[in-house]
Amino acid sequence: MDHDLTLSLELREQSAERLVFGLRFLNHSTLKLLLPYPEIHGLRFGNKSTMIESEWYTCILQSSDWAGFTLAPGQSKTIEYSVRPTSVEIPKDDGTDYYRWSVDLPTAEYLVWFRLRVDEDYFCPDSHYKIDDLRWEAEQSHAAVWIGEVKSNCVQVVYAGREKATEA
Repeated sequence: MDHDLTLSLELREQSAERLVFGLRFLNHSTLKLLLPYPEIHGLRFGNKSTMIESEWYTCILQSSDWAGFTLAPGQSKTIEYSVRPTSVEIPKDDGTDYYRWSVDLPTAEYLVWFRLRVDEDYFCPDSHYKIDDLRWEAEQSHAAVWIGEVKSNCVQVVYAGREKATEA
């Protein structure tokens, strides 16, 4: 069942070393919803000239507990993402996504959006959770598993690498 959920993306901060995005989730349904934690690599960077989507890379594979959250009807939650371009050296391991993940961003104009998908084939590579595990978590939280696909609005970004970065 696809419950009504909207995502709103905004660029909050930008430099050659990092782009900071805020992603707001809003539950429009009449049910309390359980969602898996939306991983940073759900952010998509589409090059406006080439129409090619940028690749994400990780410097560490890890195992961890499953992470998620619930949203009551009408409730919203905002998550902040600090994105590291691959041209920036890997910082000291501080356990954050900024350390773990990087995205290939050559100098260009990009459309940036977030895509979240949960279906019967759901699999979390960190916790190895599957859809039945989400159903169990939802039952414990007296919620319904959010199942569907949703895409945020697009944000235009001009990334000029280590010399200069500006919002379009």
